[in-house]
Amino acid sequence: MWIPDSKWTQIELFRCKVRVDLETTRIGYKTRPLLFDKCGCLPCQNLAPQIDDLIPKEVQDELARLGIDHRKPDDATSIRYDDEIRYSLDYIARGRVLKHGHSGEPNFVNVNQNGPPSLNNEFRDRQIDVCFSFMAPWILDEPYPHNDPSRR
Repeated sequence: MWIPDSKWTQIELFRCKVRVDLETTRIGYKTRPLLFDKCGCLPCQNLAPQIDDLIPKEVQDELARLGIDHRKPDDATSIRYDDEIRYSLDYIARGRVLKHGHSGEPNFVNVNQNGPPSLNNEFRDRQIDVCFSFMAPWILDEPYPHNDPSRR
């Protein structure tokens, strides 16, 4: 979706510098359903009630600066490690990466240009991919379905 009159905002976050179309990104996230409403897999059902507590406030705030709703990742994967699950969430924003980098520990966030194609193709022409990974407890009564990565 190209909007010629859109306003570009330059933002430094996660040790990166990006230029983002906040208006288009916010509109895209406003109309996007929650991942957990789209996907009924057990790993997504496990993550849904925990997501606000598992994603640190500073990461939520930085995603919001890009116009991203942290509850609406573009993609999610999971894999079981003993009693915990490693989740990787991918978010997208319309824009360009001007300076690459990552946040470092403890909240490793990586920002790339032209990440995986958006499931809804909102920002296909200029897309920033923000990936965040973290460990989470398994809180469901049902067992984790398998040890292989679970993709919705």
